[in-house]
Amino acid sequence: MSELFQQISLTVIGIAIGFSGNYYLAIFRARNELKKEIAMKKASYYIELWKLCENNLNDTASRNERHDSLEKWYTDGGGLLLSFKATNRLLGAIRILKNTKELALDEESKLKENLTWLRTEMKYEVGSYSKREAKRKLPNTKE
Repeated sequence: MSELFQQISLTVIGIAIGFSGNYYLAIFRARNELKKEIAMKKASYYIELWKLCENNLNDTASRNERHDSLEKWYTDGGGLLLSFKATNRLLGAIRILKNTKELALDEESKLKENLTWLRTEMKYEVGSYSKREAKRKLPNTKE
């Protein structure tokens, strides 16, 4: 009787492991398919955001326009595609640009840093940079 119980137990355990393995494999595959589907949309959104990260904000009108453009990009669906770090950089830039008549030197520096690192995060996410490269500063950039 104990051999029969042991065989039944092993069969039930095998079935449970098989079902759970298939379940997690299906979740993994579905997640990968979703990532593939999003990748093309992400590329077009990132190209648009890349252009908005230019740091030529010399007057109040250009800063207000950039604020509105970045906020619109984010709320029109671009924010769904950003990583946590990239979102933090983008929201930092939007916050600095919000209601800013004149940028103090430290705010201008923070804005430039946020926009620069946002671009770096995008490069990392699309595979242009490795994790190690994304942490480094380009040596031939001017301050």
